Amino acid sequence: MKQGAKANKSGKKFEMMVERICHRAGYETVEPEKYQAIWHSGTHKALNNPDHQLLIGNKKIIIECKNQNVSGTADQKGGTELYNAAQKIKCDHYILVYGGTWWDAGRGKNLLISYQKMAADFARHPRTFLKAARNLHVIRPGELPALLKEIENE
Repeated sequence: MKQGAKANKSGKKFEMMVERICHRAGYETVEPEKYQAIWHSGTHKALNNPDHQLLIGNKKIIIECKNQNVSGTADQKGGTELYNAAQKIKCDHYILVYGGTWWDAGRGKNLLISYQKMAADFARHPRTFLKAARNLHVIRPGELPALLKEIENE
């Protein structure tokens, strides 16, 4: 199996795991709404589809899943994901969930921390950055149930 196919399979398994976490925490996912990403070329009608969408009360929650167990340039895409969500994904909360062992130490952990700081920086300047998503979160899977409960209790 080629590396790209392995990554897709691993990513799909992680998406399913995140959905199970949501269900165990008492939240049901709904079909995500498609949107036009910042990188949309305008030459075709392809739209992007988030991994998961939840409705908690009247709050729309989008969850994007990124799984990585080895080094690679995919780990550098978090900033683009956050900026895209802030500018293009209309929701109350956008949650970027990072799974896999890559994020536990070294470069991966440093990038994860930098993405968390970036989300906080965007929140400090909402009129400049948060044109679509109202709140950005960068977390690990184990943090998801508590975050969803916090959102429910807002």
